[in-house]
Amino acid sequence: MPALRKLTKTDDGLTARWDGLVWLNPPFSNCSAWARRFIDHANGVFLGPIANAQWAHEMMSVGRLFWLCRDFPFTHPTHSGKRSSMPLFFAAFGTAAADGLRRLHHSTRHHGVLMERAA
Repeated sequence: MPALRKLTKTDDGLTARWDGLVWLNPPFSNCSAWARRFIDHANGVFLGPIANAQWAHEMMSVGRLFWLCRDFPFTHPTHSGKRSSMPLFFAAFGTAAADGLRRLHHSTRHHGVLMERAA
């Protein structure tokens, strides 16, 4: 399902209002503030690099569902044909996001490991 609203770099997503289910693909060079905002919002899907950073530890300590995935080709025209240079993970917060992540994991389109943190 397409997003009802899309924020771009000019919208300053860190200070803009976030409503409902959020898809977040932050700038990988500066994930900290974005990840913390996502954790506070607690509703959506986060795609980011696997990192040995405080924000990653915080997300994994409060999140419930994570998908460690193989890299995949970019489809945006600027990066078409290129692949990620680092390991990636998705974090799902909220029921709708978790259901979507489970569907992605069970599809044959992408490969990865789904992990759920014990309650």
